[in-house]
Amino acid sequence: MRFLHAIIAVISFAAPVSAMAYEFSAENAYIAYTKLINPADMAPYVSVFASRFTPTTLERKSEFSKPRTSEDAAVILAKEVSQFDFREPFTVSTEGAFGEYNFSRSEFDFRPVSAATSFRSGPAWSRAPGDIEVVFLNTQAFHGLPMDAAAAERFVREKPDRRVFMDLEFVPDSAIEGSDKIRAKVTRIDVFADPAHRKLIYTFAGVDVKRSN
Repeated sequence: MRFLHAIIAVISFAAPVSAMAYEFSAENAYIAYTKLINPADMAPYVSVFASRFTPTTLERKSEFSKPRTSEDAAVILAKEVSQFDFREPFTVSTEGAFGEYNFSRSEFDFRPVSAATSFRSGPAWSRAPGDIEVVFLNTQAFHGLPMDAAAAERFVREKPDRRVFMDLEFVPDSAIEGSDKIRAKVTRIDVFADPAHRKLIYTFAGVDVKRSN
């Protein structure tokens, strides 16, 4: 059974992102996707990896260097895939807005992630080979922004636009070959009052998040 809980945190001046978290880069996302689908034929994935992340070098820089080939890309990709650790989360920064205060529950209406939430590893304005989209499986567990009424009133005065900023951690769970999409599970969300991510106001923490396969 998976248990999820939330931990209230007073405003502090530190961003407790996991020390070993992967950057959500296009290359890291592609490596994770390739490892998840475990393709029988690696050739198409090596081709994308070679053209996008390890472009061939046509000329030597010096007598001590050699041109990079597709064979080199295959070796690099195989090594990166074998070393990728699904226990270490990705981290991505995003933002959101909280809603009205619920006096009976002593919390703001707030959904930091939803079934519609997704992140692209490439630019939002284009889609290139190797771009991966991440969607989330366990978003219903994360809701509400607890705060006592007096603190909530002060917070709204300080944040009339109701914007908050987040560091979101997630671990890849599964993928379907050909989809260019990773299904992931959120493991932690740190919510901050400021865009510099220094004033922590709340932490959602996921416990015992296991992969589906």
